[in-house]
Amino acid sequence: MYNTARPKRFPALRSRIGDWYYYVTTLPFHEVARRVQPATELVTTPDMSAWIQRSVVQERAKTIANYLITRPQHFFPGIVVGVYLGEPTWYEIDVEDNVVLTDPAIDPNAQYNLGLLELDGTEQLYAIDGQHRIAGIKAALEQLDFPESREHHERLGNEDLAILFVSADIANEGQLERVRRLFTTLNKEAKKVSDAEIVALDEDDAAAIVTRWIATRYDGLRVSSADADGSLPHLVQLGTRDEIPPTNQRSITTIVSLYRMTKGIFQKDITALNKKYQGNRPDDEDLEAIYAEAEMVWDLMRERDEALGNVLGSDPAEQLAAVHRNDQGGHILFRPMGLQSFGRALGLLRTRKVETKRAVEALCSLPMSLSESPWVNVVWNPNTRRMNNDSQSVAEALFLHMVGHEPRSKRLNLAKRYRELLGLPEEDDPIKDVPVYGLR
Repeated sequence: MYNTARPKRFPALRSRIGDWYYYVTTLPFHEVARRVQPATELVTTPDMSAWIQRSVVQERAKTIANYLITRPQHFFPGIVVGVYLGEPTWYEIDVEDNVVLTDPAIDPNAQYNLGLLELDGTEQLYAIDGQHRIAGIKAALEQLDFPESREHHERLGNEDLAILFVSADIANEGQLERVRRLFTTLNKEAKKVSDAEIVALDEDDAAAIVTRWIATRYDGLRVSSADADGSLPHLVQLGTRDEIPPTNQRSITTIVSLYRMTKGIFQKDITALNKKYQGNRPDDEDLEAIYAEAEMVWDLMRERDEALGNVLGSDPAEQLAAVHRNDQGGHILFRPMGLQSFGRALGLLRTRKVETKRAVEALCSLPMSLSESPWVNVVWNPNTRRMNNDSQSVAEALFLHMVGHEPRSKRLNLAKRYRELLGLPEEDDPIKDVPVYGLR
């Protein structure tokens, strides 16, 4: 959605912090509603590399709208707005000879910071911080946009909101990374950022960076074909949800699951990088090394598991994933929880000095059908035809057990937990019936 507001000038301050130049002004609510859009509306491509904002939670917007309408003493802080595909024009005001500012004199460092900020109406403005407030303002004005509430509508629309503008053309190389980092800097402390947002935005999280590369560079998951409407189908479901709805018959897994799987596999490597770089972005050489091994893991899975081999690299429009994720359960690796458990088991084997290739080959040789032992009635409920997501630690432990390894934690009594999930009496020991294939 492009901004079609008319050109206007607003009194403003220009300042700098770090390597950002920014402008501070106020806009009436009706201008905010007209000019500033949620980033999900501005960046329409489904390619995850263009994600720059968390999805607006509609319930939160409704709550804010109700607060603005019903509470005369309403107040909230300003927002941070990014300027996309355009840059505001700055008109400096010379205050040197202004008699009001002679004694005491204005700080020389601020002498040229006063001016007018012109928005010509063609910019795209998106919320880096404050998207719920914007959505709430819009919802409030829409609710009052009736003849009987016209006075209230105009009064609310003329209230002012403080805006901090930063200019970053995310179409230019390097600018998108700046916006991502600014987003996570602003939001990590204020509110826990979801895994989906970390994958999309974080430029310091090694697992997030590698996950983005897997989703966009690995030929088994990267998508080049497009639907008739121009949208890109994906073998990886994008969005904030970790569940795959029955209507999605294309995707092998979700971007959230891919991130958690990657974290699980490379847990020791990521820990080492965090220590080496003290939480900052690792050098590309180190990141590329992890990505190369991630590619190797996916290649091995593709080679050793027939189902993954058939679907990886396929045209999503063929909906081959649906064959392996159905109401009978299907293949455990086509379920987000199953893939994450596989990744965590693989990561633990790597920390136990098992060579990656050998570990992947052993894990891929295990039973994968959810309708059969050891998964049925433990990980998969055939009555409800749903995954038992509370049993992820058990799923990981079963992967490890079948290759001859103990669970991650000694506190997990796999035999007892497995028996309880099957609903069997204490004298039974069904874990003995789960074969141990060992590491070949």
